[in-house]
Amino acid sequence: QVNSLTLNFEEGQEVTASISAMSRKAHNAEATYSPRREEQSVSELVNFKNTSTEDISPFMFSDGSIKIFGQQMARVKGGSLAIANNLTAQRFIGNYDRTITSAHIAGQRTYDLNLNLLITDRTIWDELRKQNETSDTDSTDELLELEFTKSNGEYIKFKFDNYLTTSVDIPFPEDKGA
Repeated sequence: QVNSLTLNFEEGQEVTASISAMSRKAHNAEATYSPRREEQSVSELVNFKNTSTEDISPFMFSDGSIKIFGQQMARVKGGSLAIANNLTAQRFIGNYDRTITSAHIAGQRTYDLNLNLLITDRTIWDELRKQNETSDTDSTDELLELEFTKSNGEYIKFKFDNYLTTSVDIPFPEDKGA
């Protein structure tokens, strides 16, 4: 079971991910166990045989933009997305095998999205100043979308609604006028 997933992305770079998983059963490796069937080259592995260059190319993040409040407001330069399932491993009476976890109980799933933006429209400033913790973000105009693509046309798309903006740091340029 996947406990947490973190995606990191920068403009013009490949998307990197890290996954934290909880296993249901622990196995002791045999003395004769050999990883990858003693294959030294990745191209000799079973799941590599029927793949093309497009299939193994990474997902890229380029030309990011963000649409909030019904219009495109900023260019996304980079960021991270963390999804946590908050799983708890449970063992119950009657399970006498110490290597097996009886169940994984899911907690509240949380999403944490951090973005570095290049603001292109001042409307975002006005809209963020109007928002508070009780503002309604259920409309489709306030849907936040994040998409990563591959060269062969595959894509991953995340859509977020009903979100809460917790902080926005907007640096102001220095006044170097007379």
